[in-house]
Amino acid sequence: MKLTGKRGGQARRWRFHKAQCRKEISLRMGTFFQGNQLDFRTAILFVYCWTYGYTTTAFCSTELGMKRKSAVHWNKQMREVAAESALRVPLVIGGPGLTVEVDETIYSKRKYQRGRTYPQQWVFRGVCRETGDCFLVPVGGRSKPDTDTADKAVCQALLYGHNRLLGRVPQSGGEWLHSFDS
Repeated sequence: MKLTGKRGGQARRWRFHKAQCRKEISLRMGTFFQGNQLDFRTAILFVYCWTYGYTTTAFCSTELGMKRKSAVHWNKQMREVAAESALRVPLVIGGPGLTVEVDETIYSKRKYQRGRTYPQQWVFRGVCRETGDCFLVPVGGRSKPDTDTADKAVCQALLYGHNRLLGRVPQSGGEWLHSFDS
C-alpha cells in the first residue's frame, strides 16, 4: 500500500499494488473528513488550531484561508464531536480534596416561546477545578429532574471519596458549597 501524490487535481489516495487487488481508496474514506470539501491540509490545521482555541472566524480567514461560513460550520462540527465523545466515554472525576463545579442545563430549540415545542434534554456537567477534567451526564425526561435523580446522575461521575461540590444559584448569582462522601 502506498500513498499517491496529487496529479492533475486528483486528491491523495491509498493505492494497493498487489496484482489481484489494484484498488485505490481516498485518504478521507472512513474518517471524520469524509464528505468534506475543505482542503485536507487546511482541515488538519483547523483541527490542530481548534484544540488550542484559535478558531475565530477572523483567525480562520486570515491564517487558514477559510471562508466565514466554513469556519462556523467546522467549529460546530468539532463541538458536536467533542460533546459526543464526552457522552460516549464517561469520565470519573473528583476525589479527596478536589472541588468539582456542577451545573445543569436544558437543551431545546424553541426560542422566544414561539413555534412548535421540541423535545427537551436535561444535562448535568461537572468540571474539576484543580485538574480541568469534566463530565456530561444526560438525564431523561422533559421536566426538571428531582433531587434524587440529580444526585444519582452526579454521583456516577464522581470518584469515590470525599468530594466538594460547587454549584451556582441562578437567582442570587451566588455559589453554594456542598461536601459529601460519594
